[in-house]
Parts: sequence; C-alpha cells; structure tokens
Amino acid sequence: RRAASGSDLSEFDIDSRFGRRALRRFYDCAAVDPPVPPSKTSHDIVDSYIGSLGAANPHSMKAGNPDDRLFVLYETKESLESIGIDTSTKNSEVRVFLNRISALTVAKQNLVFS
Repeated sequence: RRAASGSDLSEFDIDSRFGRRALRRFYDCAAVDPPVPPSKTSHDIVDSYIGSLGAANPHSMKAGNPDDRLFVLYETKESLESIGIDTSTKNSEVRVFLNRISALTVAKQNLVFS
C-alpha cells in the first residue's frame, strides 16, 4: 500500500543507534533473574496488561500485586525465548526483533511493545 501512496518512510529508521540502544536495554532487563522493569512506568503498563486479561487471566492475577507483576515479566521473558530471541546476547537488531515477535499472540505483542 505504501508504494502506491508515494510516501517515504526512510526517516523512520527503526534500526538506528537509538532503536538498538532501547532494545539492548529491554534485553538487559529481561536477561537478569528476576527480570526487572525496563522503565519507571513499567508497573503501570504491567498493571494495564493484567487488567486487560479479564476472563483470560489464568492465575487470577491482580493489578498492583508485586508477585503478579513479576510473573508477567517472567512470562515476557519466556515468550521471547519461545520465539528464538536470546536476551543474553549482544545482538540487538530491531528488524529481527520485530519480525520474530509477530509470532506471539496479540496480547503478548502488546505487552512486549509496551
């Protein structure tokens, strides 16, 4: 579709040094045990994810519960490993990351993107 519109998206280079640095930071946070939130607003994002689960919430998790937040961070780490992303490596190619997470469910993609 973009080819027909003539729009040029070259200025949105996601594989820039900034994109790689952000992805590396995300990997660093996921690689430690226990995983740590990558930003100051991560608790709000994780709580929003827990709230969005609704009836699909397998463990009756509650937003604001530190143990449930940690469970979600572990779930994120396991999801990345299940699609072949090794967070302990120094490989932080943004395009590879985006391509691989397309194999996750939409809910888990939203969690990872958040």
